[in-house]
Amino acid sequence: MVKKVLIISTTLRGGSNSDILANECAKGAKEAGHDVELLSLKGKDIKYCIGCLSCQRTGMCVQKDDIADIMAKIKNAEVIVYATPIYYYEMCGQMKTLLDRLNPLYSADYLFRDIYMIATAAENDESAFEKAYNGLQGWVDCFEKASLKGMVGGGGINVANTAEEARLMAKVGRGQTRRDSKRRVLRPGESVRADGKYQYKHHIDGKPHFVYSWKLELTDKLPKGKKPCLSLRKLEKQVNTDLDLLVNIVDVSVFEGLV
Repeated sequence: MVKKVLIISTTLRGGSNSDILANECAKGAKEAGHDVELLSLKGKDIKYCIGCLSCQRTGMCVQKDDIADIMAKIKNAEVIVYATPIYYYEMCGQMKTLLDRLNPLYSADYLFRDIYMIATAAENDESAFEKAYNGLQGWVDCFEKASLKGMVGGGGINVANTAEEARLMAKVGRGQTRRDSKRRVLRPGESVRADGKYQYKHHIDGKPHFVYSWKLELTDKLPKGKKPCLSLRKLEKQVNTDLDLLVNIVDVSVFEGLV
């Protein structure tokens, strides 16, 4: 079934990481046969909501800017995808301003039903996206015919305009062996960030923790301009040794507590 899809890139920096992923989303939706429009907020005049609530009586905003045209597109779309960079663990300010200005839609006969979010963040942890996702959930909750279907989060992208590289590096199907740029097999928990730094993810008390290095193995050459560091594999060994020691300490303390 063909649906009318509106993808809104809320970043004000053209070609940014979230903008790159928004474009990839548009390509995929078009290839799937949907009617797709990609809308960028860059260069748009969107003033802050002043909270006058006159839109609840008239169905229109008293402010004269670009929001009327944008709101019409949102009202008539069946699927809406918001793309945003994560700033201070939240959606970008322009996206929040846009959501605030969509108040006239509250009493309108809107067509949108499925809402999605695309977000990119420097931190490679699910918690980096929680507040932004919950913020969008709050907006969706005000429209009883709509629902927030999910989010695509691009974490560990802390260099400008590198999401395309990260997307290609992450394009690995289930069951396939993950490798670095030198074709070396990556172990469970290991990954390569968009900036080329190696990362190892482990858990302590159910919470994710990370160690990083510019080198996977001891013999790897250090990238130009980077400070000397232990290899990721060496750091992994230290982490796992510390975890084993921690487990032993906990086991002993529990045993002593039972004596």
